[in-house]
Amino acid sequence: MAPLILASGSVVRRTLLERAGLRLRVEPAEIDEVLPPDAVAGDLAGVLGLAKARAVAAAHPAAIVIGADQVLLFRGRPLSKSATRGAARRRLCELSGRWHSFVSAAAVVSRRHEEVVAQQVRVRLRRLTSVAIDDYLDSGEWRGCVGCYQIENQGAHLVAAVDGDLNAVLGLPLYPLLQALARCGVRP
Repeated sequence: MAPLILASGSVVRRTLLERAGLRLRVEPAEIDEVLPPDAVAGDLAGVLGLAKARAVAAAHPAAIVIGADQVLLFRGRPLSKSATRGAARRRLCELSGRWHSFVSAAAVVSRRHEEVVAQQVRVRLRRLTSVAIDDYLDSGEWRGCVGCYQIENQGAHLVAAVDGDLNAVLGLPLYPLLQALARCGVRP
């Protein structure tokens, strides 16, 4: 079987795939994540995931490569990661008590196959007090997260409801991805 490579440095994505019985190696893609101006908000994660998979596949033509990305949509617009604690505080205040969506996409690229799968999941945070927000920000988990919280860690305390597959909130449309991999002959 062709080697399987995850073009992402995400520990969570790697763990999800390994728990599903896949043996893989990790080689994070180094791409410029500038989005095409004509990209549709719901397609952004797929565009970026495919770019990552293609970049790593170019260096490993015999491999099957998985690229993944995630976009947070709030009120129909994509949000980017917050660079400062103040921006993270504003983000959590904005999301407090409200529904927002995560679109997680994964691309599978091999010599003979290219496929993108995606899932959209809605999440509602509970109504957060200033104290709850500040306590959470003190954890530092907000760094590097588009929603400024990690649902798999202490951020779980901020969540009121999840409508959809938790794996997609964690950053990987796991079940559609496993089906795409099976179409390439990849099984545990």
